[in-house]
Amino acid sequence: MIVLITGAARGLGRALTERCLQQGDTVLACVRAPSAARNLQDLLQTHPDRLYIYSIDVGDDASVANAASLIATQVPKIDCLVNNAGILKGASERIHNLDMRNIRESLETNTMGPISMVAYLLPLILRSERPMILNISSEAGSISTVGNHSYGYHISKCALNMFSQILANDLKDHGVAVLAVHPGRMRTDMGLPDFPDSPEDVAQDLYEMMQARMDTLPQIRFVDRFGTPMPL
Repeated sequence: MIVLITGAARGLGRALTERCLQQGDTVLACVRAPSAARNLQDLLQTHPDRLYIYSIDVGDDASVANAASLIATQVPKIDCLVNNAGILKGASERIHNLDMRNIRESLETNTMGPISMVAYLLPLILRSERPMILNISSEAGSISTVGNHSYGYHISKCALNMFSQILANDLKDHGVAVLAVHPGRMRTDMGLPDFPDSPEDVAQDLYEMMQARMDTLPQIRFVDRFGTPMPL
């Protein structure tokens, strides 16, 4: 497979990059600052023929467009696009102390970023025999279980779920499998040290999902990392 992963420098993105390389896949690892992504640079030394590192700020449309043009000259297709890059800003904010900049930045990265990635890379995705798009979402995007803070994160992930559903309907006739995936509560920079899931365990489950391609897809495309539908 040829797999493109955004936010590949750390956390789930880094773990999934390593997992794909271990399985013999080609990985297009997308990060904001490749020179600062030392973990990826180390992997490049051991997988020079199967790891490509690109500079992309998913919240910047021009950055995505430029990277997509370069990628199109270097690979023939993309079998799986993993929109993993995301931010969590203003986690403790309530309505009385809301910083609107955090809302806008969250939407630009967590929602508009995946939309832009799909829009610019769709020609390469459609060249795959069994294409898949995984949008890394969150239980925070569920309306029925949402809390009372983290406005930007919750709103942006809920919007990502809606985008995933529309996209799945739009690309159905092209055979593209689209899922918004809640990966679990991971011990990453965005999570907490006592969260139960490691990025490596989640990466393994997502890799199995990518391999299976989930030929029988749920009607609602918001699922957990095992493919079980999540509450909307």
